Amino acid sequence: MAKEDICEICGSENRVRRYKKTNQCLCEKHYKQMYNKGRISDNSPKSIYERNEIIIKDNYAEIIILDSYYNLKGKCLISIDKIDLVKKHKWRINGHGYVCGILNGKEVQIQKLIMGEVEDGKEIDHVSRDKLDNRDENLRVTTRIENSQNRGIASNNTSGGLQECVGKRIEIDGELINKHLNWGYIKDLKMR
Repeated sequence: MAKEDICEICGSENRVRRYKKTNQCLCEKHYKQMYNKGRISDNSPKSIYERNEIIIKDNYAEIIILDSYYNLKGKCLISIDKIDLVKKHKWRINGHGYVCGILNGKEVQIQKLIMGEVEDGKEIDHVSRDKLDNRDENLRVTTRIENSQNRGIASNNTSGGLQECVGKRIEIDGELINKHLNWGYIKDLKMR
């Protein structure tokens, strides 16, 4: 292989061409960095646009998710039979902790791609509350009420209840047969 077919920065063979200003052979990634910024920001051959690495285990697979500096951000678990469905896309972890990718120009969460369309009024719930565990046995279709019952206690919770209203007075409410009921407010909670 000729030296001009290899990137001088990372050794990649991905669409290498000569950058005329510096007379360097650069892969597409480093060529774009030089063209746009006038400098090379990293020496990794990986690109933020490359698809995720998928590691197949005994009865599940892991999608390796890296941040923009190529550090491990998380491992998304999926069922073996879903590999062909997800391997065509680039996945990342959004600000809410869900694994997302772009599908037909729109952002889609991986659990929605795996489970398919759900009827109106239904949601997809992670049984174990782990947003990175998207195996079939950890996903279920539920109503919003059922989904909210599978929540942990909030970090700013002071009373120990699941649906606490932060403030000086406490709202007492509940749910009965898919109807939300509000029973009013109390000033002080003396349960303990």
